[in-house]
Amino acid sequence: MRTRIPVLLLIALAAVAAGCGDRSLMLSVDIASYIDPAVKDVSFGPVPVLPGGVATGEQALVDDMSVNLLSSMNDVVDVKDVELTLTTIASATRGTGVDTLRVYLSDESTDPRSTAPVLVQALEFVAGAPDTVQSTFGDDARVAALFTNKALRMTLTTSMRGPASGDSLSGRLQIRGLDAVIIAGRQ
Repeated sequence: MRTRIPVLLLIALAAVAAGCGDRSLMLSVDIASYIDPAVKDVSFGPVPVLPGGVATGEQALVDDMSVNLLSSMNDVVDVKDVELTLTTIASATRGTGVDTLRVYLSDESTDPRSTAPVLVQALEFVAGAPDTVQSTFGDDARVAALFTNKALRMTLTTSMRGPASGDSLSGRLQIRGLDAVIIAGRQ
């Protein structure tokens, strides 16, 4: 039995076979899925009121975690760019304060905190006014090179400062997403 293939299907197949654009591959990596759920939703407080505010110093939420990637990706494609996006929600049930989150990435043989952070995000805690922040970082050859390896290491830190006046601070920090979009092309 002979089957006729519609002309539009033939045109579509020809376009796919011929390729188009710069033939880039876009790959999304959900880095947040590697993070322990207990770390992605943290309640805290009360942080006492002190002149200048109590500073916690930089503390690890995620401490030196290994993220497995595609095996030998650099043998197949050339990573052109990596864009990281961190999405968080800072909500205070009482008081005010600020926080700074930092994402450190490194290769398998380097402590992530021995490198400069690849993403820094400032948050504000205000009672009754959740602060949803989405920060994006990209166009860095060092970060793109990390995503050509079989694995990388990551540390995520917080550095909170409590209230200088008013009520003590109590609240919640939620990490809603930490995603990498990798753009690669043929070698």
